[in-house]
Amino acid sequence: MANGGNVDAGDVSWAHYVHAAYEPSAAGAWNGAVVAIRYRHYLAAERRAFTQARLVLCNSARTVDDVVSRVGVDPHRVRRVYYGVDSARFRPPADPVGAKATLGLDAAYPLVLFVGALGDRRKGFDTLFSAWCDLCRQSDWDARLLVVGSGAELAAWQARAARHGELADRVTFLGYRTDVPALLAAADLVVHPARYEAYGLAVHEALCCGVPAVVSASAGVAERLPEDLRGLLLQDVESAAELASRLLTWRGAKDDFRQRTLRFGATLRARTWDDMSRDIAAMAES
Repeated sequence: MANGGNVDAGDVSWAHYVHAAYEPSAAGAWNGAVVAIRYRHYLAAERRAFTQARLVLCNSARTVDDVVSRVGVDPHRVRRVYYGVDSARFRPPADPVGAKATLGLDAAYPLVLFVGALGDRRKGFDTLFSAWCDLCRQSDWDARLLVVGSGAELAAWQARAARHGELADRVTFLGYRTDVPALLAAADLVVHPARYEAYGLAVHEALCCGVPAVVSASAGVAERLPEDLRGLLLQDVESAAELASRLLTWRGAKDDFRQRTLRFGATLRARTWDDMSRDIAAMAES
């Protein structure tokens, strides 16, 4: 089994991202040129691998549709297999307040977490930044934002935040981190306004921890959400106003959304990586 266009194995190809579904853009002439060159390379390699594979396994129904409609793969050679999770690492914390204290965070304020690379605009941090600026001008908005992720645009976002006085103690850039489970244990909400997301493993892990998520309605993980969590889905990823509205919806019923997510997260945690592996083996052997 090969991972997308990395290897043209000819048998089974795993699709967790479809380059044909999204053309990335990045700020700055040099960074933009690098992203564009890589995109053309990945696009060609992906098309070769997917169209020649005997079986293409996809991480969501959204990815299945992209592989068929955008790459041109025969739908009879495509299957969907959802992610599992390490339920020992990603589970509700026994003491959320203590989890904040361990990280040196003030438990008096709700904590919103963004996890994503800042090398281009795919994860939608620019939309979140605009929404957050608007919210922080409101006297009753009390949440704090932690930004986890590195990339070519990190320094520019840090400089931009420094120029906004209202963000002085409201946004913290943590860069690349290896302790995401500990950060999720302390978080009250994850926000993921991605322009393209084949699935959204960080959102999946957050839900397993009982942490609600404001996530793009087009993301693969969104297709799994129950009706009582769909009020947090972002329909227009370009709209800072809509994102701010979704954040206010969450803040107005924070504890209720937490309880709903705890119930749904238990369902997600029941499916492990071993379950996923068994599904993949069965599909390949068939």
